[in-house]
Parts: sequence; C-alpha cells; structure tokens
Amino acid sequence: MQLFTDLAEFERVTAGKPRWARAAQAIRAAPARREGVMHSIGDSLTYLRTRRRHETGHFTGRRRYVEVIAAGEAPVRLEIAAKAELVGRTEYSDLSDREQLAGSGQELTLRPGEIVVVEIDEAVRYPEPAAEPCTVLHVSVEGTTFPNK
Repeated sequence: MQLFTDLAEFERVTAGKPRWARAAQAIRAAPARREGVMHSIGDSLTYLRTRRRHETGHFTGRRRYVEVIAAGEAPVRLEIAAKAELVGRTEYSDLSDREQLAGSGQELTLRPGEIVVVEIDEAVRYPEPAAEPCTVLHVSVEGTTFPNK
C-alpha cells in the first residue's frame, strides 16, 4: 500500500512513469464525470466515480491491475490486507481479474484529496458506501498490457 496526501505528491513521486501520468489525468478528470460510469484512458487504465462498492463484506484482490482510490470531497473508509493473511472465498477469475477473500486487515480512512494504491499482493474492502463519490482506478501492472493496434 502506498498512501499519498494529495495529487501533487502522487505526481511528484510517480513522475516519469506513463501509467501513473495517466492515473493522475484520470483523477483530475473524474469530478466532471457522471457517477457510476466507467471510463478508460488507453488500454491500461479504467476509472469511475462511485460511492457504492459491490464488494462490500469481503476483500477483493486483483492480479493484473492495481487499485487506486482517490478520495473526493468526503472521507472514504476502507480496509487493506496482505492476501497472504486472508482466506480465499472465491477462486480467482481471469475474466473479471478478481478474487474474493475473507479475514481482517488495516483500517484506513482517506481524507479528502488523499490517494492510496493497493498493490496486487494486497486486497481491499469497503465496509460501507462512501458519503460522497470517490474515484476508483484500475491500472494495469507493467508487462500485462497489449500494444495499441
């Protein structure tokens, strides 16, 4: 897990890496997007503004995409755990790039403007819907993208 206090810190730390430049672009664009509608930038990043997470109750882990959560105007509660410390609830699906896991992890409340990157060896769960929309991005792990045709 990597936690950033704001978009400026995120951009400073990830400077020079195209996938993170696209992530910053998505975070900046998200407030103008309609809630609940998925958008993409290139073939390696999807994002949406949402307050309700369908995975509530179990942790969700990914293998091909890291999950980036950017708090909007309100705090966002979530819980992050190492997958190795959790128990599988469902098998990994290559189609959805998801696996459901059970257990407990580190509780975290993102303050407005904060950004967290959940790595592929970690899983995240949202104990409750957010009061205001946050931005959730799925950014491909390097080496798993297809070249543009």
